[in-house]
Amino acid sequence: MSIAVKTMRKGEVAELSMKFLYGLTQNSNRIIELNGLPDSNVISIKLELVSWKIVTDITGDKKILKKINKLGDGFDRPNEGSRVKVTYICKGEDGTIIDRKGSKEEPFEFTIQEEQMHEGLEKAIMTMKKAEQALVTVNAENTLYYEVELIDFIKEKPFWKMDTQEKLEACEQKKHDGNLLFKAQNFRRASEKYEKVCYCDRNLKR
Repeated sequence: MSIAVKTMRKGEVAELSMKFLYGLTQNSNRIIELNGLPDSNVISIKLELVSWKIVTDITGDKKILKKINKLGDGFDRPNEGSRVKVTYICKGEDGTIIDRKGSKEEPFEFTIQEEQMHEGLEKAIMTMKKAEQALVTVNAENTLYYEVELIDFIKEKPFWKMDTQEKLEACEQKKHDGNLLFKAQNFRRASEKYEKVCYCDRNLKR
């Protein structure tokens, strides 16, 4: 039945015909056999697709899933360095609220990929549009559920749009950030910062 639903449009009504035993569990099969019903019995199911929610596998391994509850505006999404405003509620598997940040009036503000946000939630936020509301599931040692809304964001100014002084300041800032991360023994993030410094340096010399 799930295969048929994937072919339907919102508001569509369809009637399916299938063998009665199709998709039943082994226990159900035993019950049917005991009742003496033949395997060839056909049943009809009437379906109407009322609505659906879009679910995105962010990482491709089902570790971070995003279900859109409300579509966002426009086409733009936050990138690395974007200044982001969000509200979110984090719940555990039993529904207990673990963390809560921001409100409509005073949203929680942070910078993308500056280790100010849970990595799994941050990756999901980078796929969201302004005003989008979503349920994000992070499957780690303990599964976490985030009800998040992207209130607003300002993207970091692209390097090619900067003047020379801005480029120099950006390079110096990334070098400084890399040094701090290196001292904190966060070598992966430090390496990423240093790579951006090298990129800046190459472009300044052109």
